[in-house]
Amino acid sequence: MSDGLAIDRLVLDMPGLDAARGARLAERIGAALAGRLTASGDLADVAVQIDAIDGETDERLAARIAAALLRQIG
Repeated sequence: MSDGLAIDRLVLDMPGLDAARGARLAERIGAALAGRLTASGDLADVAVQIDAIDGETDERLAARIAAALLRQIG
């Protein structure tokens, strides 16, 4: 049984995304995933595609990314 979730690498391919915003989004995605994953073992590559929504907050974007990831691996 695992003691937690480890994400070795998270790649956000978003035009105009700077490193600071990327780091904040990654933290929010991790927080949204915390305690909600049911998959066990190693997962290699998981990719999701999210369409942009004008004016969307980073909090909402991170929640949508986390939800898409959960649908893929949850």
